[in-house]
Amino acid sequence: MKPFIKFAVLAVFVALQGCSAPVREADAWPAQLPARQYFVQNYESDAKNAAVQTQDQYLAWVRRFYEGSEIYAWGFLDLESLVLDGLDGESARSLKAKLDTVGLHIGGEWAKDRNTTRITTRMLSLWAEAIQIAQAAGPVESVVDQVLADVGAVLAGEMKLAEITPDRYGTTLSIAFMDGCVESSGESKGSC
Repeated sequence: MKPFIKFAVLAVFVALQGCSAPVREADAWPAQLPARQYFVQNYESDAKNAAVQTQDQYLAWVRRFYEGSEIYAWGFLDLESLVLDGLDGESARSLKAKLDTVGLHIGGEWAKDRNTTRITTRMLSLWAEAIQIAQAAGPVESVVDQVLADVGAVLAGEMKLAEITPDRYGTTLSIAFMDGCVESSGESKGSC
């Protein structure tokens, strides 16, 4: 084979290898997640976070929020499924829309680098627990409304981390937290 032909065959082979290269995790966006573009825009709008976290890292954390991870297999999609299980009609559609909004706001912020995010894993866990307890007890929509309002207040800088406590949800919504901080009556059992 002539050298030119060998080079051409090699060039075609290398070019075809590029077509079969593995897809980056962020590009393989699952259909059940909200639109990837929403999170890309959220990432691009925060220059402080973009300076310390790549877009791929951010999108990977968004996926962990929704799908869970190797360490914590339960994600927001699981919570949403649990809450909506057995519901139908307009109330289910209304609650799903609220949960979708909660997920967008929490996931979009929580996925940021730990030094720039305004939503911590502790807040995320507390909100998920409040929604789970309410789902089992019945007043789930009022808890979702409260969480949605509080997430908005945190993102707007109107509420501080210290204000997001089990007592806030237990007392306000009369739900009992699993750690025993609040009894089912909503009465505080002391400092948590």
